[in-house]
Parts: sequence; structure tokens; C-alpha cells
Amino acid sequence: MRSPPFRRSFMLWKAVTEKSAQEADVHPDFLANAIRHLRTWIASADSLNAGTGLSGSTSAKPILDSLVRLAISVCQATMALAWPILKSLPKKILSCVARVKERFGINHVAQVLHGADTDAVRSRGHDRLSTYGLLKEHDRLVIQVWIAAGRPGSFGA
Repeated sequence: MRSPPFRRSFMLWKAVTEKSAQEADVHPDFLANAIRHLRTWIASADSLNAGTGLSGSTSAKPILDSLVRLAISVCQATMALAWPILKSLPKKILSCVARVKERFGINHVAQVLHGADTDAVRSRGHDRLSTYGLLKEHDRLVIQVWIAAGRPGSFGA
């Protein structure tokens, strides 16, 4: 039995994704997640194609191939825009953790990085740290997620 049309192209898309990730020097967990999403996308495309009842030259494959190319382009553009921010995040977060002497949790570190004007931050003098407000353009809850993502065990390690 022949494999579905999109599954046959999975290896090609996987190779392209791996090469792009290697060139961008992304975290291995990011690559694994991207491959997992690619598998899901391919399976969905196969299901959609099978559901059309079309085959041969009237197949939905050309349309779905275009959608896959569009999705990949959007992902690449997003990574290109986000990479400068993402690349410097670990350094900024670790710098803040070191400056608060590793005594505070995720919420407090996020408040310092966000530049929160709270009693807890001011009373400890953390509003005078060089890392205070370093990520003020980002939502504090997003900063908390970034900090939590870097904790041991957060990527299944």
C-alpha cells in the first residue's frame, strides 16, 4: 500500500527544518518541538487529502503543498524576527538571578527584569540593579514563562 502523499515528503521537510535549525543554532528542544509540529501538520494534511476523495491530478496535494510552504515561511520569518531577542534572553535572566544573589523566585526575578515598581523590589534595592527594567517591553507573565522554561527539568531533562 502506498503511503499518503504528504508523509512521503516528511523526510524532505524534516531535513529542511533540521538544516534551518542548525544554521540558526537553536536549542535542541526547539528543533524536536518543530519536528513534532511538522509531523502533526503532515498527518493533518494527509487526512484532509484523504477526506477529499480526490486522487491523481485532481488531488488536493498542490493546494496543501502551498499551505505547507506558507506555514514554513511564516515560521522562518517569525524566527528571524524573534531570534535577536531570544538569543540574549538567557544572559539577561541569569544576570538578574546572579544580581539578586539567587535568593528569589521566578515572580520576583520577572518583576525586576520587567521594572516593576513594587515595595518588594524597592525595599531590597533591586530597582537599582543594572538588570532592573531590562525586559520592560515584555509582559511580566511572558518573562515568567521564559524564566520557567530555562529551569532544569522544564524540557524533560
